[in-house]
Amino acid sequence: MAYVLLGVLLLTGVSFAENVIRFHIVEELPVGTLVGNLAVESGLQFNFTNAELESIRYSFLDQTNMRSLFTIQERTGNVLIKSLLDRETECIFMDLCVLSFDVAIHSSSPQMFEIYSIEITIEDINDNSPKFPTERITIRVPESTVVGTFFGLSEAIDADSTNKNIIQSYELVNGNDVFIFNASKDMDGRLSLRLILLSELDREDIDLYELELLAKDGGDPIKTATLTVYIDIEDTNDNSPVFEHDSYAIDLNEGTNKQTPLLAVTAKDKDVGDNGDIVYRFSPRQSNIERISKTFSLNEKTGIIYVAGEITFGKQNTFKIIVEASDKGSQPRTSYATVTINILDTANNKPEMFVNFLVPANDSLVSISEAADIGTVIAHVTADDADSGPNGQVICAVTNQYVTLQNISGKPGYLISLKMELDHEMKQEHYISVTCSDNGSPKLSASKSFMLRVLDENDNAPIFKEATYSATIDESNPVGKYCLKVSATDADMWPNDKLRYTLIEDSKNAFSINPSSGVITANQRLDREKQDEYRFTVLAVDGGSTALTGTTVVVIVVKDVNDNKPEFDVPFFQFFIKENLPADTTVDTVKVSDDDTGNNKKIVFSLVQNPGENLPFIINNIGEIRTTASFDREEDSSFIFEVVATDQGIPALSTRIFVRVYVTDENDNQPSIIYPNRVNNTITASYSTAVGIYLTKVNAVDIDENGPNSQLTYDIVAGNDDDIFTIIQTSGKIYLRRQLEERSTSLKSLTVKVADNGIPQLQTNVTFILALSYIDSNALASFSSADSSSKNVIIVIAVVSMTIIISGALIAVICVLRRSEQIRKKHIEEHTKKTTIVPQLYKEANYKPNIGINVQENISYHEALPPKGKEIHSSYDEDLDNMELYSSFGTSVFTDTLPGLEKPGQSMEEQRIIKRSSLKHVLSDEQISGIHSLDDISEISKEDYNSDSGRGSSDPDSTRQSNMYYNEKSTHRFKPVLKSNIQDRFTDIQREDDSAYIPFGKKYYGFVDRPAISQNTNNYKNDIKTVRFDENGQFCVETSSFV
Repeated sequence: MAYVLLGVLLLTGVSFAENVIRFHIVEELPVGTLVGNLAVESGLQFNFTNAELESIRYSFLDQTNMRSLFTIQERTGNVLIKSLLDRETECIFMDLCVLSFDVAIHSSSPQMFEIYSIEITIEDINDNSPKFPTERITIRVPESTVVGTFFGLSEAIDADSTNKNIIQSYELVNGNDVFIFNASKDMDGRLSLRLILLSELDREDIDLYELELLAKDGGDPIKTATLTVYIDIEDTNDNSPVFEHDSYAIDLNEGTNKQTPLLAVTAKDKDVGDNGDIVYRFSPRQSNIERISKTFSLNEKTGIIYVAGEITFGKQNTFKIIVEASDKGSQPRTSYATVTINILDTANNKPEMFVNFLVPANDSLVSISEAADIGTVIAHVTADDADSGPNGQVICAVTNQYVTLQNISGKPGYLISLKMELDHEMKQEHYISVTCSDNGSPKLSASKSFMLRVLDENDNAPIFKEATYSATIDESNPVGKYCLKVSATDADMWPNDKLRYTLIEDSKNAFSINPSSGVITANQRLDREKQDEYRFTVLAVDGGSTALTGTTVVVIVVKDVNDNKPEFDVPFFQFFIKENLPADTTVDTVKVSDDDTGNNKKIVFSLVQNPGENLPFIINNIGEIRTTASFDREEDSSFIFEVVATDQGIPALSTRIFVRVYVTDENDNQPSIIYPNRVNNTITASYSTAVGIYLTKVNAVDIDENGPNSQLTYDIVAGNDDDIFTIIQTSGKIYLRRQLEERSTSLKSLTVKVADNGIPQLQTNVTFILALSYIDSNALASFSSADSSSKNVIIVIAVVSMTIIISGALIAVICVLRRSEQIRKKHIEEHTKKTTIVPQLYKEANYKPNIGINVQENISYHEALPPKGKEIHSSYDEDLDNMELYSSFGTSVFTDTLPGLEKPGQSMEEQRIIKRSSLKHVLSDEQISGIHSLDDISEISKEDYNSDSGRGSSDPDSTRQSNMYYNEKSTHRFKPVLKSNIQDRFTDIQREDDSAYIPFGKKYYGFVDRPAISQNTNNYKNDIKTVRFDENGQFCVETSSFV
């Protein structure tokens, strides 16, 4: 302990400069060794009393890793070693090893706090010995290595840190004159250790060297390490094999058995491994090596020669054989010896045969084409016998029937030639055996056999298993659909039997075939309606150089699939039927076609019945439409409905089409007289009315269809005996033809016949009263020329009289108007109960014809009465004439008739007749009655206007009232209420607006129904335009929509 402490004191030094304390110690000191005292080294013991020193405390300032190496006694300030210090561990690869940390020296009494830096320098000691990476190494050196070649060695390592204690030198301990050691510094300062070859090596003399290399450090005492170096000398093939004798000789009796050993030729090689491993063989450079190899054999490892074939005495009775002995070096070395074998004649020998093939052959396998002609030479056979006399006479024979053996004239031997035609398909190989025998006793023979292989020729065409192949396939098939597989065979061999299938052009590219498998698939989608059967040819081509072909016929029937909807001949049907025909009358037949077959072609017809609808038609399975009721054209002029044609396929396909049936007119309606009527059948006129004056007009309509059935003719048939009146036959207007005589009766009854032009002709008679009033013009003239005094009296009397007459007339007019008003209100109540029937819109979203169809329907007419208090001074005929002209939306309400009835060039009168006759499309009986009531008032007004009876108004007033249907500030005319029974549903059909006005109280309302169908939906959209008239004739238009 004293020794260690003394070592510490000797190696320790303290510095007080700048609060730094430095200690010096050596490594590897025991744990607990005192490094130094902080109180002493810091000088605190000189500045404080012992009592004050006892209150001072010493500690590490921070959490440093030095706490694991050193410990500080808190009260004394001693720094002790806490764990064994290894300089190589703490300061690896560092020349100076200094461990630093801070300590705190503090006290509360006296108050102080000081920080000191501690630096402990650890000095190295020689505590590590040099060490080689491994204790032994082996270096393999070929014996052919050149002198001066060096071999590197790994240097030793010393873990000490200071230059004094690390490795200082190397020494080769047991060197020799073959290798020397050399150590030199490289450019990086490291030692390079080498062994250098001084003289040539000979493995055959020394094959291993053992050397020891010593490494020494500079410590005291010196420490060393030893590396044992083994130098293994590798063999080089520098020695050839050496035979025991250069030549060998032996006699051999003929007939010696096979595998009999004759002699052994042996050699030795000084080399080792492959270089000394010897292999024996007969030298291939000998001219008769083939005969030698057949007769004798040589064991390549032992050098023993054996009998390998028959030993016979004959032409060659001595064999000189050269034997080679070679080692297995990378560049083998070879030696030679000669062996002489003499054959002794000791017995009778059998013939020796030789066969030379003249056609392609491989050993005993001979090939010939099956197409070879008879007489083709296959081989040449020779037989030798070294014996003499009969023992040497040889005869040969062949046993196979397909070949023959022929002698060669003037030449030894025989020819084997083809005797029969060959057929590869019947037999592919023939075994041929040739035997040659001598005439000795006993006879000896020799045989040679070979296999004659018949080569195939492409002499067989492919043959299909069936002459005709049949298959079916559904139409609309996917591309690549399997149809069938054809198969052919070829009796030839590969590659002649390798078949390739192909189609010729008659398949129309509709099908394709797999050239290898013969699978036929559809090359496109088939349509039975275009072609229901395909017949084409399939070829099978073999793989011969000159290809042969087989053919077969393929029939593919295309089965029908229900892929075609029934198709109608036209985009829509339009039929005509007379009215009043009995039920179960045939209307017509819808024509439909379906390109499919069978049940897919069978069509079933049906009618589309909407809920609540009862169509008066039925349709049977041949498409014949029949009626279930009798029709009245005046009630229903046409019908539109859908016919569905459905086939019987699975799944069933159907097509819809619109059918319109027009009911053609029969003359089954008499003319209806609107005016005169029971309520209003009297007109007034004066005796003084001038000739040609218009008196009145007979208004009548015929609700039959426009044309002769509704064209009316007017005639006076009674009450015109004096031919006083005349009537316009086409218009019904009555004029005064002759001057009325005062003696005429004051009441005249006229009967007018109104007849249509139909067949049969129908007529209606009407009677009205003409009331004549009398005014004496001569009396008035004389009264005016009288005395002026009496004139005033007369004037007063006249005025009073006229006032009384006018008052009476006004009272009468008021009574008539009140009665007419009551009738009007009654009709309005009846009309408002009859609402417009919403048309049944036939919808078929998928059916959109490509042409325009102007679908027209019945139009119901409701009389629009004027507001209360208004008077009418325009005739119904004028309203009828103007009604079309003043359609608010540009659509005539009287053009919804069958086309062709109104033609260019017709007179206005004719057009008015047509328009009046068309009222049968829009008027009901009640409405006609309403028109009668309306016309009563109209005619009264006309009478007053024409006759100046006092019952009407003045001319300007009449003009204003006659235009009461007009707004004073507008060109729009109030129109009758119209009801459209249908609006066509097609988006690409020209539409016509249905316009209507409805009177309501003191205001007039109207709407325009404009249905339109969306192409993407089945929704119907109606735009409602509301036109409101106030009491002053002003109007406005309001628009709203509903779906």
